[in-house]
Amino acid sequence: MNRLGFGKLATELRLRTDDATDNDHIQLVLDAVEDQVERSGRPVFASRLTNERPQDPFISTVVLILSLFGVIILLLSGFLVVNAISALVTQQIQQIGIMKLIGASRWQIMSLYFVTVIVYGLIAIAIGIPLAWITARLLITDLVGDLLNLQPDSLLVSPQWIVLQIAIGILLPLLAGLAPVLNGTRITTQKALSSTGMDANVKRYGISERLIRWLQSIHTVQRPVLLAIRNTLRHKGRLAQTLIVLIIGTALFISVLSVKGSVDETLVNFLAYHQYDVSLSLARPYRIERLEQTARQFSGVVAVESWSANYGSRVYADDTTSDGFQITALPPGSQLVDPQMESGEWLSPDIP
Repeated sequence: MNRLGFGKLATELRLRTDDATDNDHIQLVLDAVEDQVERSGRPVFASRLTNERPQDPFISTVVLILSLFGVIILLLSGFLVVNAISALVTQQIQQIGIMKLIGASRWQIMSLYFVTVIVYGLIAIAIGIPLAWITARLLITDLVGDLLNLQPDSLLVSPQWIVLQIAIGILLPLLAGLAPVLNGTRITTQKALSSTGMDANVKRYGISERLIRWLQSIHTVQRPVLLAIRNTLRHKGRLAQTLIVLIIGTALFISVLSVKGSVDETLVNFLAYHQYDVSLSLARPYRIERLEQTARQFSGVVAVESWSANYGSRVYADDTTSDGFQITALPPGSQLVDPQMESGEWLSPDIP
C-alpha cells in the first residue's frame, strides 16, 4: 500500500477471537479493544461483527425457498403414489380374491404391492438423483453464482445427502402406499370375487348420487356427460387426492412465477434508484471541480456527480451505540439517484 501511494496509515483494525462461535464473547472482546483504543486518543467511528459472509442472508433465502419447494414436491409425490397404488389395487381386486381363495395370506399379498412400490421408488431414485444434481449445478453456476458473485469450491454432492435422498425415495413411497394396500387387501374373498368389488363400499345415496339423479331428470343433459360425472364422483377419496395434487401443483407453479417476478422487479427498482453505471471511492476528500473536470475528459461520460460519505452510529438513551452505518451526502437535485418516498417528508434547506 505504501508503494502504491496510500501511505503507512491504517484506518481499520480487524480482530480474530479465540472463540468465533460465541457472539457475546466476541462483543466483550470488541468492547475491551474499543475502550483501549479510545483511551489512547484514537476515536472509533464504527465497529461491527463479521461472523457471516455478506452473501449469507441471500443464500439462506435461496435455500429456504428451494427447501419449501422440495417439501411441497415430496407431498405431491406422496399423493401421486397413493393414487397410483389405489388405482392398481382397484383394478386387481379379483386377483386379490383369487389369491386369497387359493390360500395366500394377507401379508403375502401386501408384500407383492410393497415390492412394486419399492421398484417405483428405485426407478425414481435412478432418474431423480442425476436430474437433481444437474439442476443444482445449473442453479449454482448460472443463477446463484452470477447473482451473488460466488464461485463454488466444489459441485460434488456429499455422500450423506445421497444416502438421505435414497432413503426418502424408498421410504416415502412405502409410507404413501401403506394405506391403499391395507384397504385393498382387507376386502373379503366374497366381495373381491363379486362383480362390484371395492365399489361395494361406495355410497349409493350420497350427495353426488342425488346430484346425478337430479341431472338425469334434466333431459337436456346427455347420457355421456352423466356417465363422465358418475365416474368422476364414484371414488371421492381418490378425487380429493387428485384435486389436492392439482391445487398444490398449480400453487407451486404460481409461487415460482411470483418469486421470479419479485426478483425481476427488485432488480428493476434497484437499477431505477441508482441512475449511474460506475462509482469511484477516493481515499481522501478532493475539490469537486477538479474531480468532475477530470472525469469528463474521458469519452463516454455523460454525467458526473460528487458525493461525500462517512460512517456514523446512533447513540441511545443509555449511552450505547448501534452498529455503524454509512451516511451519503448527495448534491441538491441529484440526477443520478431517484429515491422513492415511502413515508415522512424530505429534508428542506429552509428548515434550520
